[in-house]
Amino acid sequence: MDVFFTFPVKTKAVVFKGIADGEKVLFLCDSKFDKQEALRTFARACLRENKGVFYSYAFPENAVELEKQSGLRVYEMNIRRSVDRSENSLQGLRNALDNFFREHGAGAAILDFDSAPSYLLREELVSALEGFFRNFPEATIITCFSIDAVDAEFLERVFRFYSFVVVSADAEKTIISPVAVNGRAEIREVDVISTEVADTLVKKFLDLIILSILSTEPMHGYSIIKTIFHRCGVLVSQGMLYPLLHEMQEKGLVKQEAANMGRGKVYAITPEGREVARTRLREFSGTLHYLLSLIGGGSSMSP
Repeated sequence: MDVFFTFPVKTKAVVFKGIADGEKVLFLCDSKFDKQEALRTFARACLRENKGVFYSYAFPENAVELEKQSGLRVYEMNIRRSVDRSENSLQGLRNALDNFFREHGAGAAILDFDSAPSYLLREELVSALEGFFRNFPEATIITCFSIDAVDAEFLERVFRFYSFVVVSADAEKTIISPVAVNGRAEIREVDVISTEVADTLVKKFLDLIILSILSTEPMHGYSIIKTIFHRCGVLVSQGMLYPLLHEMQEKGLVKQEAANMGRGKVYAITPEGREVARTRLREFSGTLHYLLSLIGGGSSMSP
C-alpha cells in the first residue's frame, strides 16, 4: 500500500512507509500528539485504492474527522468513561467488523481505543484483539491506544499480535519497532528528515507543495498548514500561506469553492494547476538529482 505516516519531533520528522496488505499496526500516542492527520492519510490512501475502510472510535470527543464517502464505515464503540465495564461494546465492535469485512472483503480498519483500556477488563480486551486478528488475517488493521492508558503487562501481551509498533511520547520522540518475520528481524523503511533543511525547502517550493497537497483533495488554508506540519515538521505562517494562495488564484492555478457541510470556503486545484505541478515536479526532480551528483558523485561525501 502506497501510504506513509509522518511524526514531527523537535528537530526531525520521522517518516515510515510501505504498509503491506494484511499488516497489523500498534500505534501508541500521548495526549500531546495529534493523530488526526496520520489516520486521515491512511484512510485516504485505502479509499484511493478502492479498499473499504472501517473506522471506529471509543469516545466522540476524540474521533478523527473523515469526509463521508463510499467505502467508509464510521462506528462508535460506545465505551463509557465509568466503572461500569463495557464488555458489550467489544461484542458490538466484533459484529460490526464481521458485517463490514463480509461486505468489503479484506479492506482496512482503524480501531481507535484511545484511553478505553482504563475502562475495560484487560482480559476481555486482549481476547477481543486476538479474535479480530485471527478472524480477519487479510485485513490491514491499525489499533490506537493512549500511552497513558496502557501498562507494561498489557503491552507485553498484545505486542505479539502486531507486525510493527509505533510509539510517540511527549510529542518529541517516535520509536518504530523492528518486525519479527519467521524468527528473523525485519527493519522497517524509515526516513529521518532534518527540519532545518526541510524548512528551507518547504518555504522555497511552497507553491509546488500546496499544489501537490490540493491534488489529493480541496482544503481550507488551515488544513494546508496542518498537513505541511505533520508531513514535514515545518510550520508555515498564515502570513506566508494566504498571500501565496491569493497569487496562485490570480494565476488560475487554484480556485475557491464551497466546502462540504457549508463550512466556509476551501481551495481546490485547477486543471492548469495540475499541469503546472507536473511540469514543476519534473524540473525539480531533475535539478535535485543533478545537484546531488555534483555534491556527492565520486567523492568521499557519497552515501
